[in-house]
Amino acid sequence: WYEESAEETEMEVTYTPDEVLIHEMDELDCQLLNMKEYDVQTLKVCKEQVQEWVERLTIEIDSRGPEAKNSQIEEERLWYSEIFALGGSINHLKSTMELARK
Repeated sequence: WYEESAEETEMEVTYTPDEVLIHEMDELDCQLLNMKEYDVQTLKVCKEQVQEWVERLTIEIDSRGPEAKNSQIEEERLWYSEIFALGGSINHLKSTMELARK
C-alpha cells in the first residue's frame, strides 16, 4: 500500500498497488507528451527500458496461464474497437463541422 498525506486537509489517502502503478504510468505518459524536449540518446534509453518492461510484463502475464493470456487479448481487442469507434466519431464530427461551414 502507498499512503499519501494531504497536509491542507489532514486527510490520509491510501492507494492500492494497482492504483499506484497506473498513476506512475500516467505520469510517464505525461512526460512523453513533451518528447521534443528530450535529446535522442535519452529517448533511445527510454525506448530500451520500455521494451524490457514489455518483455517482463509479457512473461508475467504468460506465467499466469492461458486464461490470463486470453483475457489480455480480449481487453486489447476491446481497446482497439473503442479507439476505432472514437476515430469514427471524430470523422463524423469533422464532416458535420465542414457541412456547417458551407
